[in-house]
Amino acid sequence: MQQIIKNGQVVNDDWYLISDNETDFIPLECKKYILPLAVWMEFYPHFTLFHEKPGLLLSSEIDLNQVRSAITEAPLIVIFFASFMDGTGFSTGSLLRETFNFKGELRATGEILPDQMDYLSRCGFDALSFADLNALRQAEKMIQAREGDKAKNYQGDVQMPRTPFQQRFSKV
Repeated sequence: MQQIIKNGQVVNDDWYLISDNETDFIPLECKKYILPLAVWMEFYPHFTLFHEKPGLLLSSEIDLNQVRSAITEAPLIVIFFASFMDGTGFSTGSLLRETFNFKGELRATGEILPDQMDYLSRCGFDALSFADLNALRQAEKMIQAREGDKAKNYQGDVQMPRTPFQQRFSKV
């Protein structure tokens, strides 16, 4: 079973990623699936009676307005980063949280680096799926190294839009 980082902890991933080219996919009620958008559109009606709705795999470049209905239904959205140098996925995560009010699990996957963990978290991602085990282990060491660190970010983010300065000096 693959491991991911979720809410700052390494955990087993109980979701199964279905690829675009799995033509013989038959959903089983006892499994949790992550479906690419094309597969989601085809198979989502099969999940209406299931206890677990499928998660949704999106490209970082997707126009979120075109998939608004899927966003409201998905308990998990996975954003695929094609390149660690492309920041589009960060914006997509922020938009999902701030504009589309997505409350479910938001996961980054693909070409992401352990060094990007804090930035991803500040953009609303609460889970990370690394491409290789070495990156996961490096991220785990980074998390352990900063345990007990009470440093604050002085910029606003998805989880805390008001900066510490604004909180301190606001009249509200």
